[in-house]
Amino acid sequence: MSSTASIGTAISPADPVKGPVPRITAEEVWLAIARNGKASGPDDIPSEFWKECG
Repeated sequence: MSSTASIGTAISPADPVKGPVPRITAEEVWLAIARNGKASGPDDIPSEFWKECG
């Protein structure tokens, strides 16, 4: 990985979220980890581990 900034098209900023941010539900979490064999996230813990935890 290069230590210099990449040259490219600037990304325009998104509109800020107005109002309260909805809470993450247990169903949303389950749907995110439901499929086996997915790459682990930044914590390197595979989704199969979280499913075994309940």
